[in-house]
This record gives sequence, C-alpha cells and structure tokens, in this order.
Amino acid sequence: MDNYNNFNQVPEEPTGALKWYKKSWGKALIAMAIAIILLISLLACLMFYNYGVDKAEPHNLDGLFNATSSSVDVISTSSSSAPVNANINQIVKDPIRILAEKMDRPLWGNPSSTLVIVEFADFQCSVCEAEFPIIRGFVTKHQNEVLYIFRNDIVIDEVSNLLAQASLCANDQGKFWILHDKFYTNFGSVTSLETLQILVQSLGMDWDKMSTCIQSGKYLGQVVQDMSDGKRLGVAGTPTFFINGKKIEGAVSMEDWEAILLKYKQVAGQE
Repeated sequence: MDNYNNFNQVPEEPTGALKWYKKSWGKALIAMAIAIILLISLLACLMFYNYGVDKAEPHNLDGLFNATSSSVDVISTSSSSAPVNANINQIVKDPIRILAEKMDRPLWGNPSSTLVIVEFADFQCSVCEAEFPIIRGFVTKHQNEVLYIFRNDIVIDEVSNLLAQASLCANDQGKFWILHDKFYTNFGSVTSLETLQILVQSLGMDWDKMSTCIQSGKYLGQVVQDMSDGKRLGVAGTPTFFINGKKIEGAVSMEDWEAILLKYKQVAGQE
C-alpha cells in the first residue's frame, strides 16, 4: 500500500495517453462551452431586467378600477378640494399604495388628485426612454387631474445608480425634471462623472454642489429604498407603473393612458 507522508500532496497520475480534456482541442472545447454558457446567461439577465417592447403594446384595462376594490377607496374619502399639501398616504389604507406612493419623491401634477400614477424606472432603460415622451406628455396634458410620482429602480449597472443619485441631487437645485428629461432626450450620453459634469453645467446647474451631493451619498439611501420598495411590490423590470395601486408592466401607449383616465373618471362619477 502506498504511503504518503504529506496528506496534502496529490498523487501523480500514471504516465500514458493524456485524457481528452487535457489535450489542446479538449481545452478549446471546454473554453468554448463556458463562453456559450456565459453569453446565454448574460442575454437571459438582460431580457429579464430590461424587458419591454420598443413599441407600446395594448394593455388589458379590465378590472383596473373595480368599484369594490380597495385600490379606489380613495375616491370616496377624498376629492379635488383636498388641501394641496395633503399627504395621500394619510387617506389611503391600501398597503400597496402606501408603499408605492411616497410623497417625498419627485412629483408632477396635482398633489390633491385622487388618480395617482407611480413609475419605477431606470435612466438607462431603453423601454423607459421610449415611454418617456408618452407619460410626460400625458401627465403634462392632464396635470390638474393626475399626480405622477417618479421612483428609481436600478436594473442596468453602476451608471444607472450615478444617474439616479444625480437626478435627486438636481432636485436640491430645483432642477430634477430638467435633468430627468435630458437623461432621456440625450439617452446614453452620460457614462461617467466627467460626461455628467458636462451635461449638468450645460443646464446651468452648480457642479460643485452636485458633485459634493453625489460623492457624499446624500440620496443613496433613497435610491436603495426605492429598489427595496419595488422588490416588495413585485417590480421585476422597468418601466413598471402603479395606478392607484394597480400594477402595469412595460410601455403604455398614449391611447391606453387616455383610456385609463376616462375609465377612472367613469368609476369616480366624474363623467
């Protein structure tokens, strides 16, 4: 019986023909298989996280506003005469809405509106970029009738994290929506702090304040909270919308947004 003094020593294999995986063609085959597996995994991740369509597909709006659903309880408990600074979370008991509708996030529209749209988006998401002019146009057109809340969901990479924090830092200078819009209209142009600085300064913002805000991580916690809330709400990709607590995934056409508003008005007795 062989006796090894060093128990960590690996016994040598007997000399002879090399096994196939030790030959040059075997090593090449293994490397190719690994490369294929990694490529498939990467494509799967991209499809999962950045799902959506380049063109908005029709959504099934049946049941979006069911009069018996808790998602529209707010209809009977508030009205357009509510105080402008009223916190929607104080009058909504639906836990989904409480989690989604954070009133300390960037807002557009009427804070006292009972129709609340929340979007979870990534500034590097191509479907979000395609949806941007649609949702922006809809909310601007109906800004007295709806409230739109923007929340960050990082699904691409660290640049997405940079853009998310920069947008919130811009809010300190009263220019969140200006930078928000530029990230989409100049889609893909910001890839680093250097290119961000060029864009920020072109918009007349104070770069020193912006840089200090980003480097200090002032809003990192808020971005992380958005992602955590999104996960709890079942957000699996961007864009994802919550309309009075009802989830709609992917791009939404202008026709569907108009249909949603009309349906809501009918349920609320405003039509």
